[in-house]
Amino acid sequence: MKRLLCFSALMFSGAIQAAMINGFTDAYSPFNWTTTSGITGNLTVGNTSAHSMNLEIANLSHTNPINTFLEIETVAAGTGVVSFDLILGLIFRPLGTYAPSLTFFTVKDGIGNIEATHNLDNSLFQHIDITVHTGQTFGFRLDARGLQQGVSVGATITSFSAPLSEPIPLFLVVLGSMIMLRLNRSNLPVKRLTNT
Repeated sequence: MKRLLCFSALMFSGAIQAAMINGFTDAYSPFNWTTTSGITGNLTVGNTSAHSMNLEIANLSHTNPINTFLEIETVAAGTGVVSFDLILGLIFRPLGTYAPSLTFFTVKDGIGNIEATHNLDNSLFQHIDITVHTGQTFGFRLDARGLQQGVSVGATITSFSAPLSEPIPLFLVVLGSMIMLRLNRSNLPVKRLTNT
């Protein structure tokens, strides 16, 4: 039993640690995110680079205030902490219009939602950390309530970092196999030759 535990520890020690990816690259590149949105308003995910992602909601044509959302999700490529800075603010507001009655940003972590609710007369800057597990869906949602014609709001995600599982190094697999063979050989009964 001890041998099996030793072998298992050697085999999986490389999988326990996860590397961190900084920015929207590799497994977290813009192509690996899916977008869902409300049916009204001009909704865009733009200026996505390795350094930041912008979510924007604008009411360009509706004369009545609108309520809508923009959501973007991906799958965690490793177990660890997703960390980013959020800048939530009013992008444009024509004279005579008011800021949306409620605009909020939600981090969807698949377990419980973390909200950053804000009245957009001023910008909001907030640092957010969430824990995710490999294969878990997580993402961001920007909601706007009471968005008047001509008004646009946005959220910028910067300093993004997320976990990426590292494959088990090949040398650990070979080393574990060699140890198991060695241990199995030492348990074989020794046959002695006798003269008759």
